[in-house]
Amino acid sequence: NDYVELGEIFSFLYRNKKFIGTISFISSLIALLYSFSLNKNWEGQFQIAIKNQSTIINPLSLINPALSGFTNLEVYNKAFKTEVAILESPLVLMPVFNLIKSDELKINRSSDLNFEDWKNNIKVQIKKDTSILDISYRDKDKENIIPVLNKINSAYQEYSSKNKRNELNLYKDFLKKQIILFQDKSFESLKEAKEFAIDNNLIFNTLESTFPIPINNLGGDIFFNFSPFSSSNLSTGRPNFSTNTQIEGIRIAASNEIKKIDLQLKQIKNFGNNIEKLQYIGSSIPEIYENELSKSIAKIDKLLLEKSLNYSEADFEIKRLVEQKTLLVNGMKKRVVGFLNDRRLEAEARMTAATRSKEVLLKFEALINKFYKDQSTLNNLENQLFLSHLEASRQEDPWILITEPRLFPNAILADKKKLVLVGFIFGFLIASGIMFYKEFKKGVIYDKKKLEIKSGSSIIQEIERNAFDADSEQFLFIRDFLKLKSVSDLCLLNLDEGYNSYGDSFVKNINKNSPKINVLEIKSLKDFNYNLSNSFILLITKLGSLKLSKINLLKRRLEKFDKNISGIILID
Repeated sequence: NDYVELGEIFSFLYRNKKFIGTISFISSLIALLYSFSLNKNWEGQFQIAIKNQSTIINPLSLINPALSGFTNLEVYNKAFKTEVAILESPLVLMPVFNLIKSDELKINRSSDLNFEDWKNNIKVQIKKDTSILDISYRDKDKENIIPVLNKINSAYQEYSSKNKRNELNLYKDFLKKQIILFQDKSFESLKEAKEFAIDNNLIFNTLESTFPIPINNLGGDIFFNFSPFSSSNLSTGRPNFSTNTQIEGIRIAASNEIKKIDLQLKQIKNFGNNIEKLQYIGSSIPEIYENELSKSIAKIDKLLLEKSLNYSEADFEIKRLVEQKTLLVNGMKKRVVGFLNDRRLEAEARMTAATRSKEVLLKFEALINKFYKDQSTLNNLENQLFLSHLEASRQEDPWILITEPRLFPNAILADKKKLVLVGFIFGFLIASGIMFYKEFKKGVIYDKKKLEIKSGSSIIQEIERNAFDADSEQFLFIRDFLKLKSVSDLCLLNLDEGYNSYGDSFVKNINKNSPKINVLEIKSLKDFNYNLSNSFILLITKLGSLKLSKINLLKRRLEKFDKNISGIILID
């Protein structure tokens, strides 16, 4: 695997510093000279403030908050960044460019000015933390600045007014189509609800009523008022379902009344001939209590009380009064039972008349709700159309001109520092690319780590060129290393390009320090054969002198003999 590290990059730049530095310097000098030849530029500016579009509320939300997102046409919520894009668009700038182009052609018929290049002279910037836009324009001709800025201002103003009118017209067309659609839908839903009410003996009144409406005459009249579109319903956003509620209330009241009557009849039956309890039941019913029978019983009770003060219960007159009271109470009992049975029949009639299945009531409420939604939507659309007509008459630009177009008094000179920096970077990259390609074609190894990886061995010792002395520390270490490895035959591979003398010097010093070691220096792979396969193999080389192709070929040869490079001596 090939490795590219930061150290390699610095090593590459250091090796080629002269060439890269020279080219970079020349490129910077050329950029500096070029900056002096550039013409002066003039600049002008004006500022506008974009109105805060978030303060414009969708009128639908004022009528019914639930419909604030009814349409996808957010006419009044134009994004702030959209205004910036409009100012930079060809729609606004192209008429200005055509004016400049025509003036340019009058002076120079061969002018090749194009829109994209000219557009780069216009800058639209947002002032930080504000809604203010700075619109600036640069030109070599000082006389063009103010006319161009005025033209941009008028073109944007014309576009804004025209665009607003177009949007409102589209919006009104949309509302008119929706109104026609919901008129049909509202009519159909009303028709469906009323037909269902007629079929199921229900009342559905869509008008505000201030007088009672009878619903049924079975066993008594039931009255109610119903208007699903009263002002209170519109404010809450929900229809009035009092029809269903009153009908269900009537049924429940009748059912409870029947239960009460049944309980009273049961009590009368259980009382038997208990005159006091029967008399109490009769007195609890106003219709019975107020008739002549009750008055007669009360008169007898008064006489019995008076007689009991002077006579005993065995007195003939008292017995006669008691028998007379008993007859009257039994008669009242029959009247109470008959009255309660009549009341029960009336309650049963009311309950039967008010009884509707759960499915009928739920469907009726669903139909009313559907009609209400359609009608409410129709009302909102009509109100929105009215508001859009008002908005059309209120022509207001979405921006305010803060400063009039003005020309800066001083010309803008070329940024020499920036041009020199660009020239330096350009020269640096070109020179680096040339040297990288040159080294790549040369195919030599310049990095220690890459040398170790490609050779499959490690560096034993680095020796400086001026330290080729048998008594130097480096050679003494190599002597001890070879002794530790019990080396008797040493094969020294010197495969660097061109002639070098460090191989011969290394062999001479080894012979001096370790005379018992047989040392053979090989400068060509042709001389490497099987007879050397038992030798201890060292590679001696210098960075930038050994080709990668030779290392690869050497490794393939060694693999044939099942041998490896035992170590590397690096000449520094």
